Order: sequence, then C-alpha cells, then structure tokens
Amino acid sequence: MKGNMKEKEFQIALARLLTYYGFEVYFDKNVSEFPTFRGDKEKPDLLVFYNKNNRINKIMNIQSPFAIETKIAYRSFNSLSKSILQIKKYNGKEYYTDNWKGKIKNVFLSTEMGIKGGLSFEWSLGTPDFNLGVNWAIIHILFSVSQLSGVLIMKDNELVIETPNLAYELKGGNIEFSGRKTECIRQE
Repeated sequence: MKGNMKEKEFQIALARLLTYYGFEVYFDKNVSEFPTFRGDKEKPDLLVFYNKNNRINKIMNIQSPFAIETKIAYRSFNSLSKSILQIKKYNGKEYYTDNWKGKIKNVFLSTEMGIKGGLSFEWSLGTPDFNLGVNWAIIHILFSVSQLSGVLIMKDNELVIETPNLAYELKGGNIEFSGRKTECIRQE
C-alpha cells in the first residue's frame, strides 16, 4: 500500500488484500468492484466471510462473517479511540447480504498503519516498547468492549487478527491459529 491515503482508499486496498487472501468482502456502501451489505443504519466498514475456522477457541470463537472497522490513525489517537466507540455500537445489530442474514459476533479494528507496519497505532515520539504497550492496550480495550473484538494487522507478511491472548492468521480464505501469543513486550 502506498503512503498516507484517505480512509475509503484504505478500505478498498484492504478489501482487495483480503480478496487476494481468499476471503469474500462486502462494503457498507457502493464502492469499487465489491458487493454491499445492508441492515442497521450504523454499519461497520467491511463484512468478511471466510471458508473455515481451523482454530476454535473457548475464549473467543471467530464466526463468519466478521466485520472490520477501518481508521486512518496517522493524525491522532483521538480518531482511533472513536472507532472503539463505533465498534461497541455494532453489537447486536442485524445485517444482511443476498445470501446471509444475521448478527455480527466479531468486529476487528484495522488501520493503515497496522497493515503497513504491524502496529495499529505508532506514536512518532514513542519508543518501540511504548508503542507496543499502546497497541497492547488497544487490543485489550477492544476486547473489553465486547469480548469478541481485536485488531487486524499485517505481521511478518501475513494478515493476522490479534486478540488479548492469541493471534490468528488469515490464509486461503480460512482462519488459522498462528501458534503465537499476542505480543505485549518487544522481544530483543
């Protein structure tokens, strides 16, 4: 993905990346080549269907479809914190496509920064450990909102969903257990 972009451009780029990884993606509005989903007036940005979840977890089971709320977090932490409030609003709301109708269980936050560099927010004046701590806090705050949320980032050239305890890789249209726990301190 290129330098700083507008949020809609980021959504399109992320949707194309998810499609490349084998997922079926729907938009909240008519945008580009993607189909739309409908439902409650307050909608997440993307609705993502997967083929199979190869890692069922008793703490958090990621169900298909899951939703993604996107943010461009370069400007301020304030824009990122607003997305947490938005994610809370989606709980219990009903949405539908031509082939599916239901309530979304999982909503994940994805930022341009997280797709480019593996951290949802990176303060330019912060140390690496400080920025890892901020991201650890973001993941835990999101999880406390619904116990079904986390972040979607790019880590080690893989799309990864991070929750407070576990990380899941998105591969071939499936959810896979990554075999690692979510980072909260930098490993030197």
